[in-house]
Amino acid sequence: MKRVILYFINICRAVTLIELLIAVALFSIILIPIISTIINSNRKIHELNFEITAELIGKNILEQIVNIVPFDKVTKNITVGINASNDVRLDFTDKSIIKTAEFSGDKSGSFIRYEQAEYKWEIEVIDIDAKDLSISFWEPRNEKPEGSSAWPRSLIGTKSDGILKTVKYENLSAHYYVKNEQNIILKTVKLKISWQNANEQSNNFRDEHRKFILVTRKARLEYDNTFK
Repeated sequence: MKRVILYFINICRAVTLIELLIAVALFSIILIPIISTIINSNRKIHELNFEITAELIGKNILEQIVNIVPFDKVTKNITVGINASNDVRLDFTDKSIIKTAEFSGDKSGSFIRYEQAEYKWEIEVIDIDAKDLSISFWEPRNEKPEGSSAWPRSLIGTKSDGILKTVKYENLSAHYYVKNEQNIILKTVKLKISWQNANEQSNNFRDEHRKFILVTRKARLEYDNTFK
């Protein structure tokens, strides 16, 4: 009788172990895809954060070039850093974040390390000469009152006689209106921002999907006292 009881106890233990193994196997089949999804989602969130930061860096640099940096200093040798001596003083971090950005240099081709990523910035500046910029315009045919720069009432463009008494000037270059022979009146600024994970040295910023190219133009304005 004792042997029969022990036999049934052993059978129950064996069934329990088999059930446990099956449960573990099923749990693993369900859990592995979930873990994989969580890991991929976390990686994509990091990638999105890197992309947003890269865009902030690029926009910050270009905004300062357009609004702050003097026209003649906008060249391929422009400097970007955190010091007051830099042409562009970059400040894109939240003041509440203790982690600060590290700069490998301050000229084109340098990179910025921030949190878990590195951002490489490269700049290209193309000068636009006034003689290469054609212009055309309309004006009344020398029938303005003496000493007046305004259109006479009879030449207002909404009337047919006003339209008939106008002349169009073409094939002119902007250099006719340049002061002090400052012929470079526009600059095209092309900025490339690339990024990668800080520990991803093998990539070397070659991933085409991790790159922004931003373009803007800066004009030599009248208040620069270079032309009227």
